[in-house]
Amino acid sequence: MNYSLFPPILSTIQYHQFIAGLFGGIISPIRGLQGLYGGVTSNVVGNGISLGLYLFIYNTIIVLNNDQDKIKNLTFYYRTIYSTTAGLLTIILTNPMWVIKTRMCLQYSNNKTAITYNNMFDAFRKTYQSEGITAFYKCLTPGLVGIFHGTIQFSSYEQMKSFYVNPFHTTYFLTSVVFTFSALSKFIAATSTYPT
Repeated sequence: MNYSLFPPILSTIQYHQFIAGLFGGIISPIRGLQGLYGGVTSNVVGNGISLGLYLFIYNTIIVLNNDQDKIKNLTFYYRTIYSTTAGLLTIILTNPMWVIKTRMCLQYSNNKTAITYNNMFDAFRKTYQSEGITAFYKCLTPGLVGIFHGTIQFSSYEQMKSFYVNPFHTTYFLTSVVFTFSALSKFIAATSTYPT
């Protein structure tokens, strides 16, 4: 039989076998379907809080340190300083959320003596009771290193916006412009901080 005539069918069969093997071999015996969603609540809450807090801190720093005329013409240097400061404060304030998220995702051990968590709030309570406040700041250093990615991305994005506003004298941005600036700033940040 010539199998070259049926590559899409074989690929589909192989794909389904892979998925069945993955689900049956790893996910199902350990935690079932629930294992796919371990830590999702803390991840959603953490991302929402982190971004909201970051933008709040960033804008507050700008307003407190500049008058209205200077805000429109901030240099890349000041954008970098402000976004780094906002990133530092955000990671310090939200690191407990990421510790809990990681613990929620990694609680698949068959060890009967291991601490298990029912939900995010249970994880906070049990972590604090068993290890104290310092447990929430484990692995803070890698998070601090990751600040530079966000700093470069946000500073680049804001600088591109100011380059666009000045010659066109507009504060209205087409969706395509926002998308382009977002993609370019992400590309710049990813390529300049890749090893981290």
